[in-house]
Amino acid sequence: MKINKTLSQELAQEILPPANAGEYAGWYRAFSGLSRLPDACYVEGWMVLQDTFTVSEHAWLEVDNEIIDPVHWQDEATYFSGARFNAAQAQAAMAQKGQLPLTHLLRASRNDTPANSGNPKYWAAWEEATKFAEAQKRGTLWSNWHRWLELIAKRHKDM
Repeated sequence: MKINKTLSQELAQEILPPANAGEYAGWYRAFSGLSRLPDACYVEGWMVLQDTFTVSEHAWLEVDNEIIDPVHWQDEATYFSGARFNAAQAQAAMAQKGQLPLTHLLRASRNDTPANSGNPKYWAAWEEATKFAEAQKRGTLWSNWHRWLELIAKRHKDM
């Protein structure tokens, strides 16, 4: 699935999180986007930023096979869906819980792990994102090492 950068940027400029959103401001931005895109799904999961290969818990919207991310629209990232809610499900869960992220409602505790998870699909997405990030790091390391060896070989040849 590709990110729709144009629509993501528009939402980023239009939607501001509540002042008390704190560390979950990104979740509120994505959730608020449902008012503009009622056919979208609100998704909570994990993203891996391509420049650092960092795995981060995150929320975004999906509509028409595109990702709408009003937070990281400028970044190259890979997304791993852990929980998907249509607009009605997201609104109902928000009414029940009263705060975001919604997936934290499914956790056994704030320190939930794959071993004691109330949401195995969410943690399966985390494991997939982690494996992806590690593979990307190894690939970059190998690529850099390979370039370094080629440079040494070329310098040796030029001597």
